[in-house]
Amino acid sequence: MTEYKEKFTLLKPWLGQMLSEIKKELKNDHLKKDPQFSKKYFNKPYHRVENSELSVGYCAAVDAGEDHIGEFIFQRWILKHSDIYHFFAQALEKINPDFAAIEQIDTEVATEIAEKSKVQFGAKNSYIFTVINSVAFPKSVIDDLQKQATDETETAQKMRKELQTIESQEALIKGYETKIQRLTDRYEKKLAGLQLKYKVDTDKLKNQVANLQRKL
Repeated sequence: MTEYKEKFTLLKPWLGQMLSEIKKELKNDHLKKDPQFSKKYFNKPYHRVENSELSVGYCAAVDAGEDHIGEFIFQRWILKHSDIYHFFAQALEKINPDFAAIEQIDTEVATEIAEKSKVQFGAKNSYIFTVINSVAFPKSVIDDLQKQATDETETAQKMRKELQTIESQEALIKGYETKIQRLTDRYEKKLAGLQLKYKVDTDKLKNQVANLQRKL
């Protein structure tokens, strides 16, 4: 398994979100310039590729050993999240300015960096960055980061579903209110018509009674 394929496997639960964040870059800076890739992995021109299809096509490319695709995706994602890059760069410089020479960060220091990153950028993005850049955290810190990233994602999905349910209920209530208002308007008009007819009939009856009284 290549390095990029392994990283894609670790990031599989979040790949859809990652690719969605850089969908414009993927289509304009890659698919548009590489029609053969689009034809091979999506079986259609780039402008017809749906956002929901990006994950399947690009994962297939990395699985096929096209590591440059994985590198392209990771670079574009990091550019979208330059703030987290600068955070880690500053933190790691204190350990060793030559990041590649860092074999493993002390557990206490790694935990502190991970905690600060989670506070600023969330567990999900902190974990994604750690995997992409092979940050030399101890396995225990990486595992904890992954678990919290999963929990964070599941919580966000649950909240989105609850929000969708609320919005659906609000739309339903609004629909009922609209129907009730229409019925109210309809019956108010009908009632107004009946009241007018009643007044006309009453006035007519009064006139008939008055005429009858005069004749008597």
